[in-house]
Amino acid sequence: MARYRQSRQHNAAAGGETGVLAATVLLLAALGTIAVGGLQMRWGPAWYYRLGVVRPAGIVIHHSATDEVVKGRHVNAQVIDRWHADQGWGMSSGQRVYHIGYHYVVLPDGTIQQGRPEWMPGAHTAGHNNTIGICLVGNFERRRPSRAQLQATIKLVARLMKKYHFTVNEVYGHRDLAATACPGRYVDVKAIARQAAKLAKRIDGNGAVRRGGRR
Repeated sequence: MARYRQSRQHNAAAGGETGVLAATVLLLAALGTIAVGGLQMRWGPAWYYRLGVVRPAGIVIHHSATDEVVKGRHVNAQVIDRWHADQGWGMSSGQRVYHIGYHYVVLPDGTIQQGRPEWMPGAHTAGHNNTIGICLVGNFERRRPSRAQLQATIKLVARLMKKYHFTVNEVYGHRDLAATACPGRYVDVKAIARQAAKLAKRIDGNGAVRRGGRR
């Protein structure tokens, strides 16, 4: 009889522990659902990229394949954003919608403009939008990029290589990943990658370039 009572007490205790465990699991699941919903509402459907758990797969370099001025307007990130909006592209983050598919735009004078945030998937290379897209304004099937534009691109690629530990082989031209001439015959992507890799070795943790072993 005593053994029977002990067995019942043991079974009851085990059942109670199982019930507590199940309730805890359900509570955690509910909290997780609420948290995900909140993050999605605040940062949009690609919120998990913003947490930094997804590393970009590399860098893809493009050209705009246009003149510097189109219909009386200098081509820049804002203009490209409107062009891509007309294509129906866009991803939201909070209250803002980014239509531009590139993460950076490099102007002929060397100015670097932000497109989409780095954490956000791009819309620039089909099947490879988990990369960071850089667009150089100009048509480089016809002419070479300006020296300022090329130097700015090398510095930008170097900073990204340092930040994400990209190798030279993770820097692509659009033509390496699709049937296109982009970024044009006069853009040597591998030369950009090699020079950027050398520069990246001289960039310290604060983003400053060391000269001769010193800052």
